[in-house]
Amino acid sequence: MRSDKTRIYSTLRLNSPPRIGGRLLIVAAIALLAVAALAVYLFAPSPLSPKKQTAEATSAPLTEFNRKEETAIKEMLVEYVHAMLLEGSDNHKNLFTSAFNKNNAVDQAIVPKATSVQIGQPTISLVSPTDARMRFTQAIRTTGGSHHSQERLILKLTSSGWRIDKRASQPIMVTESQEEKLTPGTGSFLYIKSDGEKQRDTDRIKELIQFWADARAEADLEGVVTTYRQDIWERRGTTKEQWLEEFRDPKQITITNVNIVFPSQNLAEVTLNERIEDDTKQAYFDIHLVLQLSDEGWIIADEDSQTVSEQIIQPLVTPQPPVSVVKAGPIAEPVPIPRSRQVAAAPALAAANPAAPELAVAEPAAAVAEPPPAKPEKVTSTAGPPSKAPDLIAGLVLQWKQAWSDKDVDAYLDFYSQNFKPRSGMSIEKWRRYRRTRLGKPKSIDIQISDIQVYEQTETSASVSFIQRYTSNLYQDVTRKTLSLVREGESWKIVAENAASL
Repeated sequence: MRSDKTRIYSTLRLNSPPRIGGRLLIVAAIALLAVAALAVYLFAPSPLSPKKQTAEATSAPLTEFNRKEETAIKEMLVEYVHAMLLEGSDNHKNLFTSAFNKNNAVDQAIVPKATSVQIGQPTISLVSPTDARMRFTQAIRTTGGSHHSQERLILKLTSSGWRIDKRASQPIMVTESQEEKLTPGTGSFLYIKSDGEKQRDTDRIKELIQFWADARAEADLEGVVTTYRQDIWERRGTTKEQWLEEFRDPKQITITNVNIVFPSQNLAEVTLNERIEDDTKQAYFDIHLVLQLSDEGWIIADEDSQTVSEQIIQPLVTPQPPVSVVKAGPIAEPVPIPRSRQVAAAPALAAANPAAPELAVAEPAAAVAEPPPAKPEKVTSTAGPPSKAPDLIAGLVLQWKQAWSDKDVDAYLDFYSQNFKPRSGMSIEKWRRYRRTRLGKPKSIDIQISDIQVYEQTETSASVSFIQRYTSNLYQDVTRKTLSLVREGESWKIVAENAASL
C-alpha cells in the first residue's frame, strides 16, 4: 500500500508545469495576440486616436460636411479680423469660448485696435465634428506701426458657432525692406481696412481714375504720365515715346461701374467700364487696373482692357474760313504783371516790352494758304485799333505762359473764356477742375515761347500760333500750339487750344 507521501508526490507531478515544448507554444500564441492588437490599434479607425484623425482630416478629400465647416470657420475668421478694427468694442469677446475668456481675462491686447489687418492663407484641420485647428500669418497695422505674427488657434464648435478655445501667437521680425515685399499680399486670404481708412483710399482712387480719364481725353501727355508708374513703358517692352503715342489724340471718355478691392495695404484692384468716342470710332471696354500706393499717392502699376464693342465713324470735313496773317516781331520777356494778368490796351504792352518793334505785315508761312486780299474795317473798340491787336495778343501769350510756369492757377485760368471749348468735349467747369489739379502735379515747370504769329480774323476774333518748349520734372516736349481768342470787353480770352508735336 502506498504511503500518503507517495500519493502527494504523484499529485504534485500531475500538476507540475508542462515540458519546454509546450511553453514555447504558449509564448508564441501570446505574441501573435499582441501583434494583432497592435495592428488593430495602428490601422483601424478609432476615436481614441486624435493624431490619426487629424492626418485623415488634412489628407482625405473634403466631404460636404468638411466644406460647410471650413466655410463657417473662415466666416468666423472674418469676424475676428473685423473685431481688430473696432475701437473700444467688446465684440471680440464673443469670438472666444467661455473657458478662454475666463482663463485669459479677455485681455484687450489679444485683439489690438488696428487700421488694417492682412491674413495669410489659413490652414484648417478638422479633428472631429466639434474640434478644429487653424494656422495663418497675420499682419496688423496700427497707428504705432506694424506687427507680424504666426497664429495658431484651437477651435471648438459651440451652440453659437465656432469659437476660439486656445490661441498661440509667435511674433515675426520683419524689416522695412521685407515689409515692402510683403505688402502686395501674395497668397493673401483676407485684407480689411478700417472704415475710415477704406473711405479715404476709395475717394483718392476715384479722384485718380477721373483725372486719368480726363488726361487721356484732353491728350494731356504729362497728365497721363503722372497717373502711371514711371517704369510702365519698360514693363511693356517699349520706349516712353512709343507708349505715349496711344494718348496723343483727344477723345471723349466716360467711366462707369467703378469697383475697388483692397487685397493689401498698398495695393488696390479696380474694374470699370469705359466708353471712348473720337473722330473715327466709338468703342466700349472692360478695364482692369492694378494700383499701388506710392509716396506721391495712388498710381497705376498695371492695366488690362478687353474690347466689348466698336463702331467706326465716318469723319466730317469742315471748311476753314480765310484769315489774314500778321507775324509778331521779337518780344522781350515781360516785367512782373498785376494779378489780373490781362492786357487791356496797347500802352500796357509797351510798358512790359519797351524794346518791342512795330509789327509789320509778313508773308504767311508755306503751310498757310494765301488768303484773298481784304480791306479791314475801321475798329473803334476799347480793346485797341486793329494795328495794335497783334501786340496785345503776343503780350497776352507771354503773360499766359508765365502764369503757367509759376503754377499760379487762378491767374492761368483767368486767361480762358467761360465759352472755352476743351478738345475732349468736357464742360468748362469740369475742365477748370481738371486743370487746377493738373498744374499742381509737377514740382517745377519751365515754358519757353518762340516764333509768335498772330492771325487776325475779325475785329473781335483772332488766333495766335507759336512754338512751345515745355519742361517739368515729369515730362518735356516741343509743340506748335495754336490759341483761338475772342475779345470780351477790354480783354482777349482764349476759347480754343490745340497743339501738334514737332
